[in-house]
Amino acid sequence: MTNFQKDKTIPTLPILKKDQTYHFKFDYDVEPSHGIYFKIIFKHRDNTVCDVQIIRGHEAEVRMPQQAFNYELQMINAASKVVKFRQICIKEGEDAQLDVQLYISDIQNKVPRLPIVNIVFVEKDGISNSALRQFPNCITVHNWDVASLAQVISNLTARINVLGKQCSLHFIGYHSRSNAMACVMTAHMKGTAFVTQWPNHDEVEMNTDTAHVVVYQTETHLDTEAFRLVEPLLNPSRHLAMLQTDKVCGGEQ
Repeated sequence: MTNFQKDKTIPTLPILKKDQTYHFKFDYDVEPSHGIYFKIIFKHRDNTVCDVQIIRGHEAEVRMPQQAFNYELQMINAASKVVKFRQICIKEGEDAQLDVQLYISDIQNKVPRLPIVNIVFVEKDGISNSALRQFPNCITVHNWDVASLAQVISNLTARINVLGKQCSLHFIGYHSRSNAMACVMTAHMKGTAFVTQWPNHDEVEMNTDTAHVVVYQTETHLDTEAFRLVEPLLNPSRHLAMLQTDKVCGGEQ
């Protein structure tokens, strides 16, 4: 049995190489099934935080940031009743195959009086909690491309029904894959898509109503040669900070 107070930080972790991708696999049983998640905190040499990655589920790919000096791994109790934790396996290399499954989070940042649900499609690089704080009634969708569209719609509908009322749906993307999925879901579930750019025609069905797609500003003002060199090192979820809060809270669109 894991003691969350004593074992929140997991010791004896291996040293990771900068800019190297690793396959993390967690061997545990938990009740309820989404009762815990893991947080990887990357730190500078002076012990300040440079990045955070959240892992929900048993497996994930993790890249050690270039600017990180070390890292800390925490297991977070999200209302679990029973946990049996056995081991963590960390393998170097990008060729490890993940046994990934569709994961749709519970509703976060609940505002019961607000008849809006913000649905963020998470890219493979993951997303930090800080990037989601501005979104009330927020649901995150992970690994949607390993499931059928019907399964994604069914599971999303079940999550939304927890609110017990009709809600406006905001489907939010912030990079190429999530932009395309936000537009696809808008066409099928009759909501509004918020994207950083229109997907290519071959990535999304053409019956998406353009009136229900909002393209929000990104870092075009930083389109310089120097920025293009460092951009691959940055998590694309940073674009979410450019999405104005009043838009996702029912204000001007």
